Amino acid sequence: MGLESLSRGAFSCVFIEKDYLAFDLLNQNVDKLGERERVFCWRTDVVMTSFRPKYCEDWLPYEVVFFDPPYKMVKSVQPGTMFFKALQRLGKDTVTAPDAIVLFRTPRYSEFELPDCWRVKRVLQYSTMDIHWLVKNVPTDGDEHAAVPASEIIDETALDENEELSDDGELEDIVDSAHETEALGDDGGIVAETPR
Repeated sequence: MGLESLSRGAFSCVFIEKDYLAFDLLNQNVDKLGERERVFCWRTDVVMTSFRPKYCEDWLPYEVVFFDPPYKMVKSVQPGTMFFKALQRLGKDTVTAPDAIVLFRTPRYSEFELPDCWRVKRVLQYSTMDIHWLVKNVPTDGDEHAAVPASEIIDETALDENEELSDDGELEDIVDSAHETEALGDDGGIVAETPR
């Protein structure tokens, strides 16, 4: 997703990948596409990272994050766990912009707890997965952690292939934002792009 984003105009992309083989293949693809100057491939564990690679300060803060951990890790997003703390670090203003979007892919109907810095704006459902559209929490007088209303959960599998996802174009915004994305690989690695 990160390389596609670069082809659509993203300024830069940071990939975080733990798996040796996936990391090697990622580097080969970056080199084949001649995108080394706009890409940083970082072999590290997402639950241990600062999300701030050295020599990439100009690429921060990230504006869009695609967070795609292994499904078995999703249930460990609970207070006190390393995964939970990683999402807290990702919420720091030095890492993600105030209006950042995190697209968090999980198995359908997964249960987890988010750090207070994030809230679910919308849930999109595709086949056996949910994509939780997370935004930063802005303190309000109301309930910051209100559940996502059923009307905001969109079952993509119920749409015709020719139908639009929504009248307000929100899915189109996500697709267009893919060129501005940060993404996690299947082992918890991350891809990050910053538009300019």
